[in-house]
Amino acid sequence: MPLNLQNYLLGVTAVSFRDFVSATLAGITPGTVLYTFIFGALGKAAANGGVSAGTLKWALFGTGLLATVVVVCLVTRKAMAKLKEAGLDDRNP
Repeated sequence: MPLNLQNYLLGVTAVSFRDFVSATLAGITPGTVLYTFIFGALGKAAANGGVSAGTLKWALFGTGLLATVVVVCLVTRKAMAKLKEAGLDDRNP
């Protein structure tokens, strides 16, 4: 069952907050551990590998850097738009 649907359904039932949180953690933890292990192993292989691994290492580094720049730009634009919408634009004191 998709997590969002599960959250909505459990929100209208008598499931206690403690039971909801413990079940959510039990359901999310295995996937999180698996993905962390897989991507950590890939990163380690890229960092410690041979000649072709150097290219992979820099490709992963560049992709991560590019993604960071894109996210920062998008969040900054969104924040500036919300501030302007709220009348808190600092360009017009």
